[in-house]
Amino acid sequence: GVYLQKEQINKSFLRRINIDDEGDLFKVVSGTLEPLGDESLYKGQYEKKEGNDDYSTLIDLIYLIDTCTQENFPSQISQTVDLRNFASWFALNNILVNEDFYTRNYYLYKPPNKKWIFIPWDCDYTLRYIKLTESIEMFAKGDNIHPFYSRFMSIPQFRVAYCNRINQILFMYLTSSYVSEITDSLYRLIERDAKCDMWKMYGENPESF
Repeated sequence: GVYLQKEQINKSFLRRINIDDEGDLFKVVSGTLEPLGDESLYKGQYEKKEGNDDYSTLIDLIYLIDTCTQENFPSQISQTVDLRNFASWFALNNILVNEDFYTRNYYLYKPPNKKWIFIPWDCDYTLRYIKLTESIEMFAKGDNIHPFYSRFMSIPQFRVAYCNRINQILFMYLTSSYVSEITDSLYRLIERDAKCDMWKMYGENPESF
């Protein structure tokens, strides 16, 4: 069969990408970055992976997103979150049609004396064959609401930065020729094993790969 190997997000990973590993690292299990009240409730939705058992930094971030006035939000959130990182993380997930990222399958990391960053993880639901009917607003309304994204997109300069980031990724990095070259080479590498793998998604049809 064909297997997906996922690197664990931990101190070793942080050191490998040259980030101070002494901060607070949370795995988002089922969280929407909305206030929950008692600290014990956060532990069911955000699993702390590195640092002590204190959730105060995460709770402070969530309450900032939820309660900061619209007037103060741009300056306050800019001092707290690496917004270019957030825009890149959200844009790339949307571009790759990842259906499984906005309430889980990512990490939040707060390096010492630095801003929060979003780290993608477990991206096996990317590039799925679905019909796209949503706009860039898809995570700011309805059942898919992501409070931070919704507030982020409500600020005109942030919205422009996000759209610019999408254009940069699409036309400078994930160009059709670049993506086709990579996917074609990977297809040739795993084609035989993938067609024989009955445990893959839609595995009841051997030719579905």
